[in-house]
Amino acid sequence: METETDNSASNLEELPGVSPLGRPRKKGTVLERDELMVMASDCLRSMSGRVSCRRWSPGKNDRERLAWSRALTSMLSAYNGALRDRDLENIQRRLENIESRLTKGEDK
Repeated sequence: METETDNSASNLEELPGVSPLGRPRKKGTVLERDELMVMASDCLRSMSGRVSCRRWSPGKNDRERLAWSRALTSMLSAYNGALRDRDLENIQRRLENIESRLTKGEDK
């Protein structure tokens, strides 16, 4: 599920390509966990296929591929942490809302 952070027309212009789940890419949209998992899975499949072949020898682009994989892993981890914080804030807000409604119900 993509969450739009800004509904202005300039911020929602379509970007080339599609998201990992086949949705059009738009500026100002937030990647959700399912999309992060698709990216991480693709990276793992690529790396696993590369190192688990029958005859492995270093390729000329292996260092660069590994560097990009490390960068992707780092970004996925940081992004997932931000999503978790956002989700916890939403849960806290919902809990406070429920508690305030219950408190108001007890006052009557």
